[in-house]
Amino acid sequence: MKYNNLLFIILLLISSCSKRNNGDNIDLNDKGKLFFSQIVDSITYIQLETNEQCLLGEISDLHFQNNIYYVYDRQTNSIYLFNEKGSFLNKISKYGRGPGEYVNLNSFFIDRDDNIHINDLTFKKVFVYDNKGAFLNEFWLDDYVRDFCVINNEYFLYMPDYNIDSKQGLYLYNKEDNQYEELLKIEGKNKFSVQWFITSLGENDNFSVVNNLNNDVHYFNQNGVFETREFHFSPLAHEMDENENAYSLAFYNESGNFMMWTFASIIPGNGVKIYLYNKKKVRGKVYDSINNDIDNRELGIPTRFSNNNRFIFWSNNNDEESNPILQILHLKQS
Repeated sequence: MKYNNLLFIILLLISSCSKRNNGDNIDLNDKGKLFFSQIVDSITYIQLETNEQCLLGEISDLHFQNNIYYVYDRQTNSIYLFNEKGSFLNKISKYGRGPGEYVNLNSFFIDRDDNIHINDLTFKKVFVYDNKGAFLNEFWLDDYVRDFCVINNEYFLYMPDYNIDSKQGLYLYNKEDNQYEELLKIEGKNKFSVQWFITSLGENDNFSVVNNLNNDVHYFNQNGVFETREFHFSPLAHEMDENENAYSLAFYNESGNFMMWTFASIIPGNGVKIYLYNKKKVRGKVYDSINNDIDNRELGIPTRFSNNNRFIFWSNNNDEESNPILQILHLKQS
């Protein structure tokens, strides 16, 4: 069933949706050390192939579908495709101002047909290519979109706080008649916004949306059912004076039984804080350091992709001329 056929149900449910309060007054100034062995069963490392066609500067975003890693490198404004072993397959690099070319690749999504949808923040435009790089189509948007996903050929757009006149929240967009239906309203401004907001949650078109103001997590499943998990963090950057030590969400990951927020201090040098919540045990804790006691290798940087009971991180290679390494954290079942 298509989402727009269920839109009126979703809107009715917003006022009476399932809400879970998962913790009052979570103090991000708390400290603790997280050992990987508490949540991770094993780690797999994938060295991404390096050749003249695929020289990555960094991994800015990542998706995984049908045994292919889609890796976005902001420095080259390109998306690189690798198989499960890290072998290079292809790249999407259409930078320019001509037909079928983008200028500012801000976010992207892979649909069920393996087509690549690219959001160009400069043009306020979406470009669609197949995974061989062939241009398929493009269309304009009326507002700035920070993140999005595509389900059954329908676009779910997350649009937060760019300017006073911007839409704020999650919208279902009908490109045929250029209509926006509000699914989730977010009010307020946060100049310390997280980059990514939407997380895919499995093979059934489930996804979650992180509210960039209060860090609550809102869920949509294939039946259109709406659910919210509430978390009350403090001190948050948009609620404090700029000179005070406060935190802004940098990454959000969710897979299996685990939800993980990574917060960065707005004061340089004050490090990061991690809040890890176990949905099965219904408890969470703040950490200010992580110890990889599984194999003692250096911890990488989180990507926003996390499903199939795993988190995916990346790290630079010791050889500066080689591409990064993916770290696949296989999570415990409990």
